[in-house]
Amino acid sequence: MGQTRSQILNISTSGTAPLTVNSVIISNALFGVMTPPLPFTVQPGSPVPVTLVFAPQAAGQQSGTVTVNSSDSSTSTVNLTGTGTGAPTSLLAYSNLVVGQSLAGTLTFTNSGTTALSVSSQTTTNSAFTVTSPSAPYSIPAGQSVQITVVFRPTSYTVYNAMLNLVTSGGTYTTTLTGVGVAVQ
Repeated sequence: MGQTRSQILNISTSGTAPLTVNSVIISNALFGVMTPPLPFTVQPGSPVPVTLVFAPQAAGQQSGTVTVNSSDSSTSTVNLTGTGTGAPTSLLAYSNLVVGQSLAGTLTFTNSGTTALSVSSQTTTNSAFTVTSPSAPYSIPAGQSVQITVVFRPTSYTVYNAMLNLVTSGGTYTTTLTGVGVAVQ
């Protein structure tokens, strides 16, 4: 969980004319198409590698289908399976998100101490992730929690990894942030 696995699906044509792939439909959002951007053309004898990515959010097996719609009158469908394993801590994983869209996620940060905890800054190591609330500086009373909202907005077809750094009066705390920018989700 919180990691991704990619696989290449080669799309080819057995005909003599170019094949235009107009859309790809995926039945489970934990699977996505990273590249190439759609639509694309497949020339006879020259397969086009399509990068599929699996980004599990929980432990357990997942399945889905990818359906390729093209200038050919028939559609092609491929079955997908993947298994999420592990139990990550200090992690905010966004899975697959279409490039240009944004998605907010929340983390709960708890002050388990006996005095108030001051948070002086909260930054991320990648601009695709932005902390939107609460605004620093702020204080968390002893025994209380705060919900930290982080927005993920991918700008390219890639896997994003970053760290959220919270600088507090009790030290610096870090949380791993992950997400995938895809063409199709």
